[in-house]
Amino acid sequence: MKVDFFAGETTSFFYVNVDMPPGTGLDKTLAVARQAEERIKQALDPAELRASAAYSGIQFSDAEPYMGDRHGQVFVSINSGNHGSRRAETIIED
Repeated sequence: MKVDFFAGETTSFFYVNVDMPPGTGLDKTLAVARQAEERIKQALDPAELRASAAYSGIQFSDAEPYMGDRHGQVFVSINSGNHGSRRAETIIED
């Protein structure tokens, strides 16, 4: 028997990487990541955004995480496909 707990779930997500120059402190990287997060929020329709988080000191990738004060990232979770919302791929292209 196959069970899919999230069969009706259409939420998807994407990351925006923040790479600062070597020697940049954690606070500055976080400030830039938060600025990026705000710009992303402004570009999205409020119904599209499920959640977002900006952080510094680590950057997740398909291969491995990158750690260090100069690395930051914004995680964006969207309600794709619901009520005419765009999919993550479309948002990234736009």
